[in-house]
Amino acid sequence: MKNNSMRVFVGIDLDKNIKDAINELRQDLRSCNEDVRWVEPQNAHLTLKFIGDVKSDKIDDLSRTLVDTLKDVKAFTIKIDHFGCFPNEKRAQILWLGVSTGAKKAGHIAEMLEQRLEPFCSDKNKKVFLPHITIAKARNVKDLNRVIALIKERKHILSFQQNVSSIILFKSVISPSGAIYKKMINVYIS
Repeated sequence: MKNNSMRVFVGIDLDKNIKDAINELRQDLRSCNEDVRWVEPQNAHLTLKFIGDVKSDKIDDLSRTLVDTLKDVKAFTIKIDHFGCFPNEKRAQILWLGVSTGAKKAGHIAEMLEQRLEPFCSDKNKKVFLPHITIAKARNVKDLNRVIALIKERKHILSFQQNVSSIILFKSVISPSGAIYKKMINVYIS
């Protein structure tokens, strides 16, 4: 990333109680001593569109386009209630919590963002949208089945609903301890 650009994405921030539950799960599973990098709870979010590196002088245009794209979007509810892995459980690299209720609405918003924000995107790879919250990334996990089983055992504590009344343009700042996501623009939807 160049000095005059920033890495950005559009997403939904999660309520504190959801982040607290993710943190509780994270603390419980640290005892597994597996080589898993857990997402910091304050960074937990649902990505609607990864944009990538954007030059600083394009952020205002991006912001205006984002606000315009979301002007007719109505508030909605998401329910986070299941667990999954990318690419699959046998070769899991990403561990995530999935959205059921509100998934179609989030998908529609992601599609609109894909179309309208494409001129700003440095990452031109189009991916199939699956609404999820990344909770961990696996690295050389010896017994990932144990980690997955423990997460599934606790899935009852990871069932939440959240009202979505804003969509956020986040900036990803790399630090020695990992990425920190900062809110740049909060677009309220009614």
